[in-house]
Amino acid sequence: KELSLSNEKLVEKEAKLQTVVQENEELKEKESSYHKKIEELSKVNEIFADTEINLKRSTQENEELREREVDYLKNIEELAKLQENLQDKENELHDMVLEIEDLKAKVCLAEKKIEELSNLNKS
Repeated sequence: KELSLSNEKLVEKEAKLQTVVQENEELKEKESSYHKKIEELSKVNEIFADTEINLKRSTQENEELREREVDYLKNIEELAKLQENLQDKENELHDMVLEIEDLKAKVCLAEKKIEELSNLNKS
């Protein structure tokens, strides 16, 4: 009887040992799975960090481009005003040229009349 009791305890202990070994294997598998997930999350985190850096860089570049655009628009506005002033000056100059040509024609006409009168006086 003692031997059979001892065998039962041995069988019980062996069953417990198998249960513990099985639980241990399951825990190792879970641990391995967690390590893989941690690696994956680390990679995702790295990608996220890189993306965030790129986003900040792009945002900064966009701000710089907007500032340059504002400067360019101011320059374009100034150039448009200068062009308008230049056009006004060209128009004034053109009017002066026409006026000078008109005066030259009048002077030429007056010189001819003076010459005619001078010729009449001589004769």
